[in-house]
Amino acid sequence: MRAYFDHNATTPLAASVMEAMVPAYLQGFGNASSIHGYGQEARQMLERARRQVAGMLSAKPEEVVFTGGGTEANNLALFGLVEAGKTHHFVGSAMEHPAVLNVLEELRGLGHAVTLLPVGEGGMVDPEDVRRSLRPETRAISAGDCGDRARGWGDCALRCSAGAGQDGDGCERAGSGFVEFVGA
Repeated sequence: MRAYFDHNATTPLAASVMEAMVPAYLQGFGNASSIHGYGQEARQMLERARRQVAGMLSAKPEEVVFTGGGTEANNLALFGLVEAGKTHHFVGSAMEHPAVLNVLEELRGLGHAVTLLPVGEGGMVDPEDVRRSLRPETRAISAGDCGDRARGWGDCALRCSAGAGQDGDGCERAGSGFVEFVGA
């Protein structure tokens, strides 16, 4: 007997999800940016999906950006915070996903400061370490998923009140637990 235990990375497609996707594959295949009927039908489906995801995240539809996956989303979030001609500071932990660590290393190579915080017992980052790492030029604190005990960051409210952007690599979170973006 085979058992699969990596459902956070990928999981078999649920029948209800396939049922919801079939109309998009068969009828909504137009370019959502086109003005013809097929494009407008695809646009309607896309915007309906955006509203559904926004509702699940307690976000506004205009705050939802679809990407091809978690790596692309992390790249967009972190590189999107870089202002031309300025040097920034980014904070992460030594236990971040490689998709995040690779971006942080590339940012470091571009001349930005990067602080990788250690994790202590139980894989938790000490909130005091987070507080001490903050600088006026800190643009983002990349912190896995607040609910992910393996890369937990202690007091998530501290991160949210720090004044820096947050990159929460919570790809596995949506659909499997409560997710809410407050004050973003």
